[in-house]
Amino acid sequence: MSRERIETSVGRKTVLRTVANWSWVTTLVCGLAGTGNAQTSGARIDQTTFVPIGGIEQWISIRGDDRANPVLLVVHSGPGEAQWPQAEIYKPWEKAFTIVQWDQRGAGHTFGRLGTKTPDVTLDRISKDGVELAEYLCRILGKKKIIVLGHSWGSIVGTRMVQMRPNLFAAYVGTGQVTSWAAQTAVEYFKCVRAPKKELILIANAGHFAFLTASEKFLRALTSTVRPIAIKGGA
Repeated sequence: MSRERIETSVGRKTVLRTVANWSWVTTLVCGLAGTGNAQTSGARIDQTTFVPIGGIEQWISIRGDDRANPVLLVVHSGPGEAQWPQAEIYKPWEKAFTIVQWDQRGAGHTFGRLGTKTPDVTLDRISKDGVELAEYLCRILGKKKIIVLGHSWGSIVGTRMVQMRPNLFAAYVGTGQVTSWAAQTAVEYFKCVRAPKKELILIANAGHFAFLTASEKFLRALTSTVRPIAIKGGA
């Protein structure tokens, strides 16, 4: 996770600026607007619901101006960084697509259902959940294929989904595309140690270490909950 992603989780204004920089994503996605099945134009769809996916109830929202439009599934970053609080950012896309927001296993409304009792929060299981969701969307919306948009962590999930069931997807769009999580962590570490006046946080996670820059305010908030090891001076 980059410093930019840390900042985007702190305030809505920064999130808006980050997503506003996705102009190339908007251009590419809009270029895919013709990938949906030919259907008679229909009414607007705007619904939120919990659906059974992977043995648990998972939250989704489906919004779009015309049910005949191609379906675009947003696979959020994180893990755990649900996109529904920023749903209005995607509103302009609703003219050309049916936008599906999905709170993954262990995130957002889905986490609200089961909390810390959520089972099997793994990359493999979440990717399989995504495939099940794609099948569900094709079934209820009358599509043969959908488009998947994966951001950061979601790009890992999204590419695995496409690898598992390529026949379900008309296109894959990646932003903040991750190619190697281990390599990214190493790059972030060296970026941090070269900034000696920054304050760093070291967090043990699944046998690996992530080094992140942080403001003093953010550091205090984080240390009050997860107790990371704080390192000053970039050493």
